[in-house]
Amino acid sequence: MRERRRQRTDTSGRRTVAGYDAVFRASMWITPEQIDDGLAISEAMSRLDPCATDLATLLLLGVGAGEAVPERLRDLVDEDGEDLWRAGVLLPRMAPSAGATIDPRHYAAYCRVNPVLGRKRLLPEVHGTMEGEAQAPASDVGWDAVVVAAHLERHAPRLTKSGELRKDDEARLVSSLGPDEHRWRLALRTAQAAGLVRSAAGRLYGIPESNPRPLTDPAVLLTEGGPRQAGALLNRLVGRRWISLEMLDAVLQARCPTIFSDDRARPWAEREGGWLREAADIFHRVGVFDGIRGADAVVAVRRGTARPPRPPGFMLMPDRDILIAPGELPGPEYGRLCRLAPYVGGDVLHRHRLTREGVAADMACGYDDVLDWLAVRSRTGLPGNVRTSLEAWLRSASRVTLFSGVTVLEHPDGRLERVDSAPPDARQINYDRLPPARFEVNDGHVEVPYGEDALTVRAVIGRIGRKIAADGDAHRWLIAPSGIQEPDSVLDELRRYHEGEIPGELEAAVHAAGGRVRCWTEEAVVLHLPDEAYDALRRDRVIAHHVARELVRGQCIVARAELPTIQARLDDLGYQLELDA
Repeated sequence: MRERRRQRTDTSGRRTVAGYDAVFRASMWITPEQIDDGLAISEAMSRLDPCATDLATLLLLGVGAGEAVPERLRDLVDEDGEDLWRAGVLLPRMAPSAGATIDPRHYAAYCRVNPVLGRKRLLPEVHGTMEGEAQAPASDVGWDAVVVAAHLERHAPRLTKSGELRKDDEARLVSSLGPDEHRWRLALRTAQAAGLVRSAAGRLYGIPESNPRPLTDPAVLLTEGGPRQAGALLNRLVGRRWISLEMLDAVLQARCPTIFSDDRARPWAEREGGWLREAADIFHRVGVFDGIRGADAVVAVRRGTARPPRPPGFMLMPDRDILIAPGELPGPEYGRLCRLAPYVGGDVLHRHRLTREGVAADMACGYDDVLDWLAVRSRTGLPGNVRTSLEAWLRSASRVTLFSGVTVLEHPDGRLERVDSAPPDARQINYDRLPPARFEVNDGHVEVPYGEDALTVRAVIGRIGRKIAADGDAHRWLIAPSGIQEPDSVLDELRRYHEGEIPGELEAAVHAAGGRVRCWTEEAVVLHLPDEAYDALRRDRVIAHHVARELVRGQCIVARAELPTIQARLDDLGYQLELDA
């Protein structure tokens, strides 16, 4: 029984073809022995008529050699695929039982592309359709992923119960890194795929110094659906010669218009070309392809060639800025640089800046060689003013253990000395590990409970509140922030110490302290629409967005300034609008 089951699932091409119906086998253009011979099948394919040739091209590009033909292409295989069986391009996905025969044309819904065609050169007319020199990508996604990991190491956002990053947190992350939303969303996906970003204890943490996992399938960085299919197509097609994306778009539109969709009414639209360009751009940024770029997009691609190594190092400026290009440091070392000197801007050339917080974070990770590390890697040495700043920061970032009720003396060189022993009832907080810290908001007051009042949480609360008398169980502040330069970063800090969503009064006060105070009014009216036509009118292409704010069913709130537009449209549709009825 086991042997019989093995025979039924045998995928040997020769055995499968040998089990074809004798009449059909006699009409084939190859013998069963040639079914595993790619050259013989390619020669047989030269006898296909143009319609069958285009179907074979569609299958090899859109499905891939050795892959199962999807259900959506069944009708095309039924209509134009008979000669593909004769040429050995298609094979049933199940071999006949011993002694039985089959007619392969009945397997349109259960067939696969012959795997020996994986080396066949596809669409030879598009290869070499452009000449030029490979250009640098708009940004290196591998290094951008390290930047994202370093940011998430400092500001680890909470995840939803399903383990996903909230949309508003993702939007804040992307906007904080730069104006190119596409670039940083791609960098986040790359960091997750490469293991530079991992979830733990309900938060998303960055690990910038880890060695990234290789991307065995860069198509995972593409949006599911059309863009990912376009990426798979390019991966099968692109070789060592330049391929013009404009030429490829035209050829696919003419020969394989249903390669991404089974929509016969609209087989090729602007979206397909956009998918190809999106996939080409991402593969160029990842390094899978070399690219020639036009004004704002990749216009030609070829299989990626080895990039010449860059000499190691970076430029350290007297203003503490660091300029570095992708590849000038190994990945883990660049991860440490991103922590020590957070990313400021730049694409082909990254700009970082040394900060007090970065130095403290570097020391918290166990490093004590900041000056030597920078001096060895800087092509400009370590400027004197930078060294002075770093030395002061290093002294202020030294680890300390705090005791309540203890007198501490600070020496001129920055050392701290306890001048008396700790009382027996003193509470000790060790800052060599994460201490408990959280806050609550009650009746307009921020409260930090004793026992969870590490300096980290009290420092951030002190920025947005005015200290008032404690209540016996907690430190207390009155919500009264003022002069906040970066309200989003303050809110990110607050989220670290609060369970659930930050209370509205606190978040609103922080936004106001950051200068986001403009409020205004406009006159609005209640628009009553016929109940029977209410849903239809709210879907109308002209006024849908004007009547989107619903009061109750049949009543919408609209700005008075929008009434002329709404009235004109209602008149066009045959309705009467009574103003201020």
